[in-house]
Amino acid sequence: MKTIISIIFLLLTVISNQALAQKSIGVLEKECAKNNFESCFDLGYKYDKGEGVPQDKLKAFELYTKACDGGNTSGCYNLGFMYSNGENVRQDKFKAVELYTK
Repeated sequence: MKTIISIIFLLLTVISNQALAQKSIGVLEKECAKNNFESCFDLGYKYDKGEGVPQDKLKAFELYTKACDGGNTSGCYNLGFMYSNGENVRQDKFKAVELYTK
């Protein structure tokens, strides 16, 4: 009986965490649309790593670009990393250095 209760509790916890993750995605999307560039970075990171959303490097690139253009240094750094390693963009070390120093 304890095992069944533990399994049910575990399943409810997983479902609850997924609902919270989806809610936070929605909040980040709304805030990014309002030009909250930290939210754009956070949302880009989630797409980059596939946290709470399907992994989408192109979407991450777009969100990092918006964040960087808005002055978010973390967005610039991660965008620079993508250029440095050729992730979804043509590798460009000069562009990467430009973004790292922005």
